[in-house]
Amino acid sequence: MFGRCWAYWDSPGISWRSWCARISRWLCLQARPRLNGMIVGVPLRLEGDVPLTLLASLTGLLPGTVALGFSPDRRVIYVHAAGMPDAQAARASVQSVERRLLAITDA
Repeated sequence: MFGRCWAYWDSPGISWRSWCARISRWLCLQARPRLNGMIVGVPLRLEGDVPLTLLASLTGLLPGTVALGFSPDRRVIYVHAAGMPDAQAARASVQSVERRLLAITDA
């Protein structure tokens, strides 16, 4: 791709502004993956204030996820996930963090 760009840039009569405009147009019109934003409820096995707070904090470190809050009985965490193929993949990523926290808190 860049080989053609540099050859185009070396053409006589092409200004820097015109070249940048063409590259910008090409980048803007490229197909982009869909983010598939979704809000997912993930059932929890963790109990207690500290483990639930850690889970909510660590969920924010997962790529494309943000913890929104807990259900009133604190048995479900609601997560906004983007860039995941489906809701089950989003649940699986949060549950993997929960499994690690369960291993730490049960020890």
